[in-house]
Amino acid sequence: MANILYAKVGLKLPKAMWGSDGFAEGYDDDVRFLINVSYNNPDDTFYIIGNNSFDEISPRDKDRLFPHNNVVDAFDFNKHGRLSVGERVDQRYKIPMEYLNENNINVDYGIIALGPIMDRNIPEKTKTKKGTLAKPLDKAKNFTAPVIHTLNETGVKWVALCDDPRCVRGAFDLFNNPPIVLSQIDTRMSSKHVTSYDDLTLITSEIEVKYAHVESTVVMDEKVNRVDDRWLDRINNFSIALNGGNNKEGLDQSKSYDKVDNRYGLLKEWVLDHFDDCGVFGKWGDDVIASDKRFMGSVDRSVLYPMMCNWKHSLCIPIKKGWATSKYLECLKSGVSPFLHPSYDTEKNTKLQDFYRVDSTADLMDRIEGTGEDQHIGELNKAIDSCLTDEFTSGQYLNDEIYKHLGVERNITNVNRELWEVQIGSSTRGLSDFFV
Repeated sequence: MANILYAKVGLKLPKAMWGSDGFAEGYDDDVRFLINVSYNNPDDTFYIIGNNSFDEISPRDKDRLFPHNNVVDAFDFNKHGRLSVGERVDQRYKIPMEYLNENNINVDYGIIALGPIMDRNIPEKTKTKKGTLAKPLDKAKNFTAPVIHTLNETGVKWVALCDDPRCVRGAFDLFNNPPIVLSQIDTRMSSKHVTSYDDLTLITSEIEVKYAHVESTVVMDEKVNRVDDRWLDRINNFSIALNGGNNKEGLDQSKSYDKVDNRYGLLKEWVLDHFDDCGVFGKWGDDVIASDKRFMGSVDRSVLYPMMCNWKHSLCIPIKKGWATSKYLECLKSGVSPFLHPSYDTEKNTKLQDFYRVDSTADLMDRIEGTGEDQHIGELNKAIDSCLTDEFTSGQYLNDEIYKHLGVERNITNVNRELWEVQIGSSTRGLSDFFV
């Protein structure tokens, strides 16, 4: 029986970016994982220490999502007042620790998803290069400071989850760093930070980053469907869901972005120059969207998934060379062939077969056009059987990895509750429909 801290650094839980603020819809991957880990570890209690809307869940949905009643909101955002001004904002970082102390809760571990984080996040705890006390932006004080301050003060051992190369970083005011970051590539992370609040000497921690199928959160508790002959009737031969390098990437490719690669050149070479009737769904600079009618702009997952159920093929392009992303799993659960750009998952960590790994545009076109449709269906089902096994959809693999790195023996068989299912012609069915 352990008390475990949980949060998404830098963002509200759940994020509104996927088209819904609710917990029950299943569009937010970090919410999916919280639902999964709390259900499959019923003797542990999970304390949310970052900004969240947990207490806005209806009693009906809360009972269904969290039947063990083992998730607690430890961050009352409005405890120090509603207005985001002055001292009220500056005091928010203390709220989770105040909750833990007031309720005499001793925490044992942490599971924290890394998100946008700045060098300095906690008010007046570190000094700038000019020697003045740091005065972070309100976003850092509201969405990051409460999490990292609680980690610092408790000193708990914690495991980081990271699905974005821009977020593989620490902060000057985070000195309780994790022993490992579970991610979507194998690498290392250097974090320069103060020794403590009282000792502002900067030191550097080297942290292992390990591929751990973190992208599988997008299919946790998902009902898996294999592809059948109805796939032949899909009306869109090829489309792609892809954001620009920083969501505002434009036609001027001389501009680059921190820790991510430009994508427009690859998109043009691999997609736009070959598929006249494709659609490109994602965030791009205004000049890119205006330049080509095939750019459809950003759409929510609630809209995207039903559309993908009418695609036959797509291409996965990484946000940074070598990385895997959740896109191949989103394709598979929608019955779409997930061909991989040569720079995608270069370590071959995913379970996808070599059929989907292409070396050139000619190879991609030959693989799509030179393969019979029955074989395409067979390859899709082979990939679904490999990548959407119960090991990943039940959360077994990721739960076991996290607890192993926390140093906790775990002998639990996870259950995939099949809470969500992608359906053609409708939004992803969530709990509100599943339990009708």
